[in-house]
Formats: sequence, structure tokens, C-alpha cells
Amino acid sequence: LNSFNMSRDIDGGCGYTSRDIVEMDRLLSISRDLSQKVDTNETAANELLQQCEVLQQKIKAMIEYQSAVQEISGGEDHPRGPPRIEFSYIRQLQQDNSELRTLLEEYEAALEMIMGKYRDQVYDCVC
Repeated sequence: LNSFNMSRDIDGGCGYTSRDIVEMDRLLSISRDLSQKVDTNETAANELLQQCEVLQQKIKAMIEYQSAVQEISGGEDHPRGPPRIEFSYIRQLQQDNSELRTLLEEYEAALEMIMGKYRDQVYDCVC
């Protein structure tokens, strides 16, 4: 009977011991943590739903594009792809590229010679 009276004195007469109060505080803390985790999970779920909606719109646009391509190509299932470029045409482009590179080097050399002469004349005029 004495221990019961002491516990009533500690908690103001409501019948809870200090151990009960500590346990309730712990449970309240756990409840707050769980509530925060639920909020975080709900936010993440909402973000995933938004991403799914965006993906669904992209897929819908791709399907519409594919059907437009099929309609334009006369209903062929597999588009032909880019046209093949003739090997001789590629070889000609490479030859043209080589000639242009040679011309560029010649122009650079001529420009360097002209600039060198200009620098010499400016130096002669200054001195």
C-alpha cells in the first residue's frame, strides 16, 4: 500500500508510474518518427506518380510519332533508315578535304610571310 501511495504522489494521483511516463514518451517519439517517415514516403510516392505521368505522355507521343511515320511511309512496318552514301562519294569528299587542308596551309604560310614583312617595315619606320 505504501508503494502505491508513493507512485500516486509522484504522478499527481493519476495512477501512472514514472516508468509508464517514460514508456509513453518513448512511444510518442516513435509515433512522431513513423509519422515523418509516412510523410516522406508519401512525398516520394507523389514524385513517382508525377514521373510516371511524364513517361506516359512521352510514350504516347512516341506512339503517335511512329504511326505518323508509318502513315507517311505507306504503312511499312520498318522504315528504311537513312539512305546509303556511295563509297566513291565519301572518297571524293575525303580528297576534297585533303586539298582544302593543303590550301589552308599554303594560305597560312603566305599570311605569315606577309605579316613578317609588315613587322619588318613597321620596325624600320619606328627606329
